[in-house]
Amino acid sequence: PTATERQKADGFGRFGVRRGYIRIGFENKFMQAVFLPNITSSGIKFQWAYAQVKDPWKGVIALKAGVFDRPFGYENAYSSAARESPERARFIQKLFPGVADVGATLILQLPKTSPLNIFKLEAGVLSGNAINPDFDSRMDFIGRLSVNKTFGNFQIGAGVSAYMGGVLQRDSSVFEVKNGDFALLSKSADNIGKYAERNYFGADIQATLQWEAGKTHIRGEFVTGRQANNQNGNYTYNYSTAAAALEAAGPVYMRNLSGGYALLSQTFGKLPLTFIVKYDIYDPNSDLSGNQVKKAGDISIQTVGAGLFWDIVPQLRLLGYGEFVKTEISENLAGYEKSRRSNAFTLRLQYKF
Repeated sequence: PTATERQKADGFGRFGVRRGYIRIGFENKFMQAVFLPNITSSGIKFQWAYAQVKDPWKGVIALKAGVFDRPFGYENAYSSAARESPERARFIQKLFPGVADVGATLILQLPKTSPLNIFKLEAGVLSGNAINPDFDSRMDFIGRLSVNKTFGNFQIGAGVSAYMGGVLQRDSSVFEVKNGDFALLSKSADNIGKYAERNYFGADIQATLQWEAGKTHIRGEFVTGRQANNQNGNYTYNYSTAAAALEAAGPVYMRNLSGGYALLSQTFGKLPLTFIVKYDIYDPNSDLSGNQVKKAGDISIQTVGAGLFWDIVPQLRLLGYGEFVKTEISENLAGYEKSRRSNAFTLRLQYKF
């Protein structure tokens, strides 16, 4: 058997550096510049490289440009140092690979002296190809409107997000789901060079209560949208060698998708412990289910995660986290006649300085 086949049969364990950030930055009243490389066992990549400038009069308007986290939802831009689960929700990993993108964002927020300071608007344009080289002149729009309010020991926040973009087509055929299966929607040479739809809409909410038992934090997100992929569900825009890869991508398959998560974390008085439980679901094709699914790219995945943080000292944190994964079952797809084994346990030591 191959190494991959042995991993599937026997499980797979490894040591690794999950994240290794070194933040280099400059900040004053009106400007911020950040460069953040990520040094891991897989190599060195840069996470952020951006500059942000505020208007020098009121500080109400800010412009951020460069490579930065996409302003969509809450967890997408939530710090990895603070995030409870080892990775972001699956729908974020799938829809926004690479975490960061290249572009520019306008940020509007009134001063803290204003009662409307609780609102924040972020809107901008991105290349839509993560940090890979761009291959067309089309930009994608992204935006989030959020509100955050504190009432004594209780804090609540919410937001709505939108992503509106396109995927460059290099094939004449476009398929979409009709009557429980993919059917040819259009076949024309005119399709080549057009942009297939890539639109997502999301909503998120967070609530935190500090009380006698400790700190209780609850949050959740939901996303729905429409995505252009190839027949296997791979994202045709996420290529670094654009021309060759897009030529090989083949026909466009349009899919309606949905996803989301719900999370609860709880501390215990003054003990340096935090319990976490998280439910995560991602359905890359919400029009097909069960035995209608015939392609691996249409399999929905549900994950229940639970873990415990131990803040040994303020700079040192130990996390034990288990993930129990359930994949959709289809008798018409080889390898998915039963839920595939892909549970995982992570033991992570995190150091900040």
